[in-house]
Amino acid sequence: MEQTQKVKLEKLLHYNMTCIGGFMGTCAICGFEGNFASAQTGNIMSLTKELVGGDLFQVSLRLGALILFCLSMAVSFLIKRFLKPDMERLSLMVDGGCLLLSLTLPEGIPAIIRLYPVFIASSFQWGTFSGAGGYNSASIFTTNNLKQCVLSWTQYVLDREEAMLDRAWFYTWTVTSFITGAVTGCISMLDMGNKGIFIGLAMILLAELICRRKNKYIRREQDQMDKNPRQAAAL
Repeated sequence: MEQTQKVKLEKLLHYNMTCIGGFMGTCAICGFEGNFASAQTGNIMSLTKELVGGDLFQVSLRLGALILFCLSMAVSFLIKRFLKPDMERLSLMVDGGCLLLSLTLPEGIPAIIRLYPVFIASSFQWGTFSGAGGYNSASIFTTNNLKQCVLSWTQYVLDREEAMLDRAWFYTWTVTSFITGAVTGCISMLDMGNKGIFIGLAMILLAELICRRKNKYIRREQDQMDKNPRQAAAL
C-alpha cells in the first residue's frame, strides 16, 4: 500500500514539474522576446545565426546562456554526488528563486540576459526531475515525451500488452501536463505581464506540498523496513 501510494505521488510530482516546465517555456517566449530558455537547441541556432551575421555582441549573450546552462547541469550533478541534499526540494527552491530574479531584473537590459536565471533553473530541474515510475522523461521539454507517447500507443494497439498501456498513459499525461503549463504560462504573461511569473510560483508551491507528502511515505516505508529486516533484505 505504501509503495503504491509512493509511486502515485512520484508520478503526480512528475506531472506537476512537467507543467512547470511548460510554464517556464511560454513564460520565456511570451515575456522575453520569443526566447526559449528550457533547452539549448534554439539558443545554439540563434547563436549560429548571429555568428554568421557578424553580431558578436549577440553571440556573446547567447554564449553566456549556453555556458550557464552547462555549468548549472554540472553543479546540479556535483551537489547531488557530494552533498547529497534533498535534490527535489532544492530544485524547487532554485526554480522559484530564478523566476523571481528574472522578474526583478530591469527591462532595459537585453531579454536574453533577463532570461539567464531561467536557463539556470531549467538546467537544474532537468538534472533533478528526469522521470517517474521507472520511465525516463524530461520535465522541461516534450519532444521525446511525445515520441514515447505515440510509440507506446502504437505498440499497445498492436500487442495489447498491459505494461505498454501503463507506459502510454504515463507519457500521455506527461505531454498533457506540459501543454497545460505552456497554455497557463502564455495566458499569465499576456494578461499580467511579468507578474504572471507568480502563477508559476504557485505551481512550485504545489510541487513542494506533493514532494513533502511523497517523502512522508518514503520515511514510513523505511521505518517499516527497519522494523522488519527480512523484508528489507528481500527488497
